[in-house]
Amino acid sequence: MGLSDQERIDGIYHSIHRLSGLRHQLIAANRDQYYMTGLETLAGLETELAGLWHCLLAEQTNGMHWIFGSDSDGLIRQENQSPWAVAIQGQMPLVDYDWEMGNPIEWQDNSLSTMSKEKVFFDPFDNGFLMIPALLRAVQYNGQSCEIIFLIYRELETLIYYLRRYKDELLLKFADLNKSISTMQGGCFSIFCMSDDYSKAYALHSACKLLYGTINSFDKEANDAVTQWAVNQCLHHSIPSVMNEWSLKDVAALHLEAVYHKDDLLERLLSIMRLAGKRYHHKHEYDELCKSIKDHPVLSKPEAKSRIETQFKVCSEAYKQEHKDTSPEEFQEMHTDIYRGC
Repeated sequence: MGLSDQERIDGIYHSIHRLSGLRHQLIAANRDQYYMTGLETLAGLETELAGLWHCLLAEQTNGMHWIFGSDSDGLIRQENQSPWAVAIQGQMPLVDYDWEMGNPIEWQDNSLSTMSKEKVFFDPFDNGFLMIPALLRAVQYNGQSCEIIFLIYRELETLIYYLRRYKDELLLKFADLNKSISTMQGGCFSIFCMSDDYSKAYALHSACKLLYGTINSFDKEANDAVTQWAVNQCLHHSIPSVMNEWSLKDVAALHLEAVYHKDDLLERLLSIMRLAGKRYHHKHEYDELCKSIKDHPVLSKPEAKSRIETQFKVCSEAYKQEHKDTSPEEFQEMHTDIYRGC
């Protein structure tokens, strides 16, 4: 499907707007993080982000201002490409607007009540918990910065879609913007290469997609036993901690196992238990698991039950080892930290 110049301009405006917001977030996140590697590259990235609006708007002129006034004084037409016109048009998503006549044509009801189906089953991917940005956010010390840099790179891809869709006059007109995008992507590349957290987040996300299986948000019973167990016990709160506890080699190995065993219910369940690790130690959770699979044709077999019990013991023992020399006060504080936000 083709894009008009106006649609491309609109997309570029809003993409730069989002990138500007991410720049402010990045500055705030790194205000006191002097220990972060790649500070020079990071500073260069922030500088390029700061110059995006100039790259977009520097060639706009208004030679007829003395006759017709400013763009913000007159009637907005669809071909207008000023910040004022693009912003106003973008804030009217519910109205089919006749920009030539300056009048609304018809009100469109986009309310939630018009949805044909209601979601009845939680999807930790749609809700962001096991997506790459959230996994990066879990990284100790500089997780927020890692998340923002990834989001900047992803938004740059959106900006490229609009600007470089065609090799035409519009692309030539914004040559400086085009150059700045390439510079920023190069900066992101350098930062991605300085830490294995990005590779780890990708591998962990990819493994979880396979281990959780296909999730049906509109029909709970359409989800298999492993998917229902993992979602119902909120294991998406525990898994991001793997970012700080596992090496990239270990996460990559688990991803490989997930590829090999993506159709094996038992192996998927055991892998998710390993990811949850010491956080999966409560007896009542294990009892709920046993109850949910007691009539399952695969997971209720003696060998499967034995392996599940063994893995639960491993998780419980890991928890006990961490807390064996902990005072009651320290135990309570650590317990609260583990489950905060669940």
